[in-house]
Amino acid sequence: MSLQRNRRQGRFTDVDKRRLAPVIPHLLRSLHMRSLMGPLRQQQGAYLSAIDRMPFGVIFIDDTGRVFDVSVPAEEILQNASELTIKHRKLLAQNSSDDAALQQLIRASITTNLNETAVSKSCTLRRLNGKQPFKIVVISASSDGSCYCSYAGCAVVIFDPREVRARAWL
Repeated sequence: MSLQRNRRQGRFTDVDKRRLAPVIPHLLRSLHMRSLMGPLRQQQGAYLSAIDRMPFGVIFIDDTGRVFDVSVPAEEILQNASELTIKHRKLLAQNSSDDAALQQLIRASITTNLNETAVSKSCTLRRLNGKQPFKIVVISASSDGSCYCSYAGCAVVIFDPREVRARAWL
């Protein structure tokens, strides 16, 4: 928001100041909140940048079971593998028994009691081409401050053993 006048209009009048006075506390509060959020945005950007450089994919799922963020390596896996897909913001496996196992792990990770420590569970995902299966690890996350995340849900980590990604760690 910008409060300014051009030179022709001159300085703010007393009437202008009285009219704007009720808005000023809200603007100050907004500026204060912005100053608090800046470092958090930078920290989140650093975390996401690091996750995008990992040699495995990460898919973040909220507490309703819907995908809300996908790392770059996970996007590559999803584009190149028909065994795993996101449809209507839900992560799904092509094979019905693999999908049932994956959905059960996601539900169990999302419903983990907040008093419990972060839980990780794993399964394998068969490849349609008969190659080595994907390894899936589902890690529970909560927004109660016990872990370094700002959401409740889980992270699905996808390891593709047939592709060793040469990614820069810097």
